[in-house]
Amino acid sequence: MDLNTTKALIVVAHGCEEIETIATYDLLKRAHFDVKMAALEEVNKPIIAAHGLCFFANVELATVFDDDFDVIVLPGGLPGSEYLRDSDLLLNKLKKQQKDQKWIAAICAAPGYVLGTHNLVGNAKVTGYPGTEKLFKTGTYENQGVVVDREHHLITAQGPAFANAFGLAIISNLENIQSMNLVAEAALINNR
Repeated sequence: MDLNTTKALIVVAHGCEEIETIATYDLLKRAHFDVKMAALEEVNKPIIAAHGLCFFANVELATVFDDDFDVIVLPGGLPGSEYLRDSDLLLNKLKKQQKDQKWIAAICAAPGYVLGTHNLVGNAKVTGYPGTEKLFKTGTYENQGVVVDREHHLITAQGPAFANAFGLAIISNLENIQSMNLVAEAALINNR
């Protein structure tokens, strides 16, 4: 596995879900992804997550808009997913990602609020937080923890309980199963 060859962009906003954001970031870093965490707003202001955790993003979305990423990751949570949904800059970035046939990964409320609301699903199989299935105008909603649609370069997950599985699915689909297994083993995931 080459270091820092797979580029990931995690886009965060106030009210994003802590577990989904931090677990995904951590697992991708353990897999040696080049990970940038982008805020919709100024970088020097803390992101206040859904349950009060404060952290800082390392870039502003506008400053990396023209950069290429292998995967764009959207954590869920409310009102974070609503802020992501309402960002024209993010919407344009996601449309370009799809046009370039690169991966998008969204978890919890983000698949429905962002991808579903903006018709970015197409005929893909998707999942999301229970109750958000009504936000998908297209695609096929599946009541599963994590759904990977390789044809549409889309990874979706239901919520915090699936954050580790979501991160590992990103690793296995953008790198390989061996990398995923090494990360899971080192993090003691599924070790009872």
